[in-house]
Amino acid sequence: MKRITLFALIFFLGQFTFAQGTFKYVIVPTQFPDIGNGFNPYGVSAEIQKILNSKSIKCVFESPQKPADYCDALTVSLTKTSSMFRNKLKVELKDCINNVVWSKEGEGQSKNFQEGYAQALADAFAGLKELPVNQGQSQFNIQPVVLTEPAMPEKPTEPVIERPAVKAPDISAPVQSEVVYKPQNLYWNSTYFIDLISGDSGKKLVILNGKLLKYNDFQEIATMTPSGLGNVYNVQWVTPEGKKINGVANLSEKALDISLNSGDKPIVISLQKY
Repeated sequence: MKRITLFALIFFLGQFTFAQGTFKYVIVPTQFPDIGNGFNPYGVSAEIQKILNSKSIKCVFESPQKPADYCDALTVSLTKTSSMFRNKLKVELKDCINNVVWSKEGEGQSKNFQEGYAQALADAFAGLKELPVNQGQSQFNIQPVVLTEPAMPEKPTEPVIERPAVKAPDISAPVQSEVVYKPQNLYWNSTYFIDLISGDSGKKLVILNGKLLKYNDFQEIATMTPSGLGNVYNVQWVTPEGKKINGVANLSEKALDISLNSGDKPIVISLQKY
C-alpha cells in the first residue's frame, strides 16, 4: 500500500514538473560583435524590437542583471553568413542554458548594411508567429538546475563611447542611413534609447530608436532646463505628433525620471543609465 501511495505521489509531482508552456518574452541584446562594434550596430537591436512588437511578442532590451524569470525568456543571437553581394543573417533564439530553440536565416537585397540587415531580419522573422514551447519549464515556474553559466557575450559595465566634438545633429535636415550616430550619455528602458546631451542653457534629449516610436531617428524630443533645485529640471517634451508637453525631471548618476503633465494623470518615464 505504501509503495502504491509513493508511486502515485511521484507520478502526481511529475505531471507538474514536466508541464509545458510557451516562453514569455524575448531579450534583445544592444551589442552584436559579429555585426559591428558599439551600441545597436547598424540599428539591428531597434529593428528586432520593431519586428517583435509588430507580432505582439513581448521583448525587452538586455541589462547587466539577469531577471528572476530569465529561464522564461529567449535571447536573440545574430551571426553573419557568407554572401558576396547580399546581406545575410542567421537569427537564433536561445534559452537560459544556451540551447538553440528556434533558428532561421534571412537575406537582404540591399547592399547598404543598415537597410540590408533590416531586410534580412524581416525575412528571418517572417515565419515566427508566436514563441515556441518551453520544454524545460513548468507551468508553475519550477526553475531548471543550471550547471554552467549561459555562453552569452560579455557586456562591459560601461561601454566605451567615443564623444564627438560636434554638437547634436541638425534634425531639420533628413538623416541619411549612412550616418553613424555616436551616443554621448545614454539612458534607456524597454521602450526608449535616449542620448542626454549638455547644451548652453541646459540639456537635450535625442532619441536613437525614433522610427519605432513614430519620431525620426536621432530626433531631439525634449529640452531640460535647471529649476534651481539641485538635480531637478524643467522639461519640455515633444510628442510624435509635434505637441509640446511640460513636465519635470530628476537626474541622478544612474537614472533619469521624467513626469509629464498630460490630462488627469501624469505620464512617468523612468530611464536608467547605460
